[in-house]
Amino acid sequence: MFARMVGADGATRVGHVRRDRRKRDRRAGEIRMSGWREEFVERIAVVRRGVLDLFERFAGETLTAVFEEIRSFTADHGLRGSAPVSKAGLRTFKFSVADNAYVLITFRPRGLDRIEVFSEFTVPNRPKVSPLYDSTELIEAGQAWAQRSFEQSLDRFAEVMAQALAHRCVSAASADVVQPVEAAPPVP
Repeated sequence: MFARMVGADGATRVGHVRRDRRKRDRRAGEIRMSGWREEFVERIAVVRRGVLDLFERFAGETLTAVFEEIRSFTADHGLRGSAPVSKAGLRTFKFSVADNAYVLITFRPRGLDRIEVFSEFTVPNRPKVSPLYDSTELIEAGQAWAQRSFEQSLDRFAEVMAQALAHRCVSAASADVVQPVEAAPPVP
């Protein structure tokens, strides 16, 4: 849209005038929405809260119980279990043998009706290991699925550690270097 403008010096100019409707509708830094948009945003927020509530119920009742059971078992076999991340919509559990050898198992809701588990593995002297991924319908996620998810992740972790150890043994053997072993001093 073009308009005739009179400058401070009294000269008449013709120029393009931009109208920004959003500027007119701003109140206290917010853009006002039409009634339909406000209702739509509220309906979507209700749905998201519902999905988050279902996940939180599952995490609080089921995941925590399964984790505690598995942490107790793995502690008897040299693994440390912890829950480093526990926030709305996300639960991460860590099982470690050492500071540089661990698995992170993360549960989170996906979309409106699914829950996923994503496991990442860190093992020294080993290239990046492909993560393990699984998902199920949120309504079907129960103790058996959570148990299976933890077990599959820990099985894969043990497998990756065994492969790293085997790789180190093969590398050491192929180096054809014999390391001398010092004899223990005689006992007086």
